[in-house]
Amino acid sequence: MPAKKKPRVKRTSRRKAKPRSRSSPQFPCPNPDEPQGLEAIIRRMQEDPDFAIFIHDLLCNSYGASDEAQAARDCLNSYYKPESTELDTLCIPTKYQGTMDRCTVPPKNLLLAVPAEVIVGSYE
Repeated sequence: MPAKKKPRVKRTSRRKAKPRSRSSPQFPCPNPDEPQGLEAIIRRMQEDPDFAIFIHDLLCNSYGASDEAQAARDCLNSYYKPESTELDTLCIPTKYQGTMDRCTVPPKNLLLAVPAEVIVGSYE
């Protein structure tokens, strides 16, 4: 008698993002335009799946001390710069807003990590 097959279990964990090129014709690095604030960049990610994936991949690749990570951070900073009023709205004290820029991976970029992950996940 043949053995019964076990039903497949759907995995809910996301796979790790594949490293992508930092620059593309659609999203060059550095960004030739002005960086966007938090609200504007989240809105753009919601409207443009390719841009959301681009930002998500930059975030994933920006952690570390390698030249590749630095290039990802530089590119990300050319696209994204939260405004102090946005940080005030999030109740981040002014005295901490200035120190954010001194970190290897600026915590201000972490403000963008959650929306990027959620938005990219909604496109899959």
